[in-house]
Amino acid sequence: MLEPFFDRFSGRTVIVHCGLDVRWLTELLATGGGGRHLRFDLRQAQSRPVSPLEHVIQRLILPLALPLPLILRIDPDAILVRHLLRSGMICDPSETAWILDEIGTRFHAALRRDANGMRLERGLPPEENSFSLPAGWTT
Repeated sequence: MLEPFFDRFSGRTVIVHCGLDVRWLTELLATGGGGRHLRFDLRQAQSRPVSPLEHVIQRLILPLALPLPLILRIDPDAILVRHLLRSGMICDPSETAWILDEIGTRFHAALRRDANGMRLERGLPPEENSFSLPAGWTT
């Protein structure tokens, strides 16, 4: 199921969650590019047959045991994963762009394609989720 997944989702971002506050989601959609993120609500019934996205989330992403919500950046050869919590609360929707700007080097997990399927690379510890603002500030 990896080939269909990467064929369909490379170059995309996915927010994996168990429900998002309507105000948070409205603000995300109002930010520049906020509507481009696919959203996958884990509360929804599983489809039959399981879609490539569901397969990857269930088999590869959820076992990472990172706090929800998560943002995934799907590259042609990797899935970069970072959670969206800071101090136990979801980040501001406008901060997702900054998180994505640095996810290539600051991720909680990277699942990289190799000859055997996917190889896990751990990054930031789950309790760390600061990011750099364009002006060099740190949250």
